[in-house]
Amino acid sequence: MICPIWSELQARFVRAAKAIEESTELAPDGKERNQVLNAAARIAQQELRQHESEHGCAPTSEDLVSHGRERWQEAVRRVEARKEREGS
Repeated sequence: MICPIWSELQARFVRAAKAIEESTELAPDGKERNQVLNAAARIAQQELRQHESEHGCAPTSEDLVSHGRERWQEAVRRVEARKEREGS
């Protein structure tokens, strides 16, 4: 099982990384925004690594694959249930 704190810290890092990808330096405040986003991503990564070292809860590749598969299956179940409700 994946540590819920680890999952939240990982999600924070992913959100920051996605925001960096979606950001553009061509916008009027683009350069400053990228600096802020980069700092947020660095902090999130540091918190994640610190948690992993303090608690020894870094998931293995197999844990991540299993967790991803479970999340995918749950999403499929929700979509199918929604289709049933809308179709009935």
